Amino acid sequence: MQAQLQQGLADAAPEELGCSAAEPQTEALGTRRRVLGDEHPDTLTSINNMGFCSNNWAASLRPSPTSARPSTLAADCWATSTPDTLTSINYMGLLLHAQGGRPRQSLSGARRLESRRRVLGDEHPDTLISIGNMGFLCHAQGRFAEAEPYYREALATRRRVLGDEHPNTLTSIINMGSLLHTQGRAAEAEPFYREALDTSRRVLGDRHPLTVTSIANMGFLVGSRGRLGEAESYLREALDAGRRVLGDEHPDTLKCITNMGFLLQTQGRLAEAEPYYREAVDTRRRVLGDQHPLARDSIDRFARLLIARGRFAAAEPLAIDLERLSREEFGATHPETIAAIKLLIDLRRMASNRAKAPATPPLQRVASQARPNQPGHP
Repeated sequence: MQAQLQQGLADAAPEELGCSAAEPQTEALGTRRRVLGDEHPDTLTSINNMGFCSNNWAASLRPSPTSARPSTLAADCWATSTPDTLTSINYMGLLLHAQGGRPRQSLSGARRLESRRRVLGDEHPDTLISIGNMGFLCHAQGRFAEAEPYYREALATRRRVLGDEHPNTLTSIINMGSLLHTQGRAAEAEPFYREALDTSRRVLGDRHPLTVTSIANMGFLVGSRGRLGEAESYLREALDAGRRVLGDEHPDTLKCITNMGFLLQTQGRLAEAEPYYREAVDTRRRVLGDQHPLARDSIDRFARLLIARGRFAAAEPLAIDLERLSREEFGATHPETIAAIKLLIDLRRMASNRAKAPATPPLQRVASQARPNQPGHP
């Protein structure tokens, strides 16, 4: 659970995520403009809600993986490629790009923020929501330099107005850490993540979602800095808490399951990683459906793990499914489809090469299994 930013829109008030359809929001906005005027707080809220509904925002803010494939490297792969860390950031950016909505959303968000600053003031909770939303939008689009001042302003203001221990302040602390970690600035991110964890444990308790988020964040971060033993401890705690507090099928729990598998994989502990990847792929296919990006990602990860273990027969149905789903979703020439085709070709080539390889004589097999430094070994 990389951050509330990445599990959902951390800075959005519940009313701003509650749009179930665009038509009621359009009607509400029209009525509020006519009766209350463009700068009334309720009108500004409706404008903000329309921005979320127009992009199916709430549906897009599920946890998501990074675009990077699992790596067998240990420390350096954690900096920016940890799976399910850059969750909704990646898919929010893809959604905006696919809809051609980057300039429009940035402009409408800036206008909402400007109106709220003017009408409500810089320290009003709704203004702070808009500041955080602008930071999130820039973050989602990869415009990190633009996102940072929004996040820093939201955090500084909330510290001053609400205090360091308020949940909204903790959310801003997490978001700042998330932005820095996204850019590979792990050393700068660590104080934010550590403060969020220490404060949420003390104020909210170990079972609060923000605490669980902060535990996982620390696991991701120390992993990115090469402290894999410490990372495993945090991630196991986060996974246990996620199962207990959120349930086995919750997106954040599934994210922790995937990341536990990834951590074990980076250490070469493939047999231990397998049940985590298997659980993630089975649950995501059942709950989200095969065409969901997270389900496809889990299929990909699990297939690659099985290939790495030499279990080609078990991996082939997954690779076939991935190739088919990628064709259906993206077309034959999309990079995702090409990667899936290559995976299937490589899998079949490796399986064929193994089948053609001569059997190892029994005595040679026994000798090859002995340790080089075993006493009595020649």
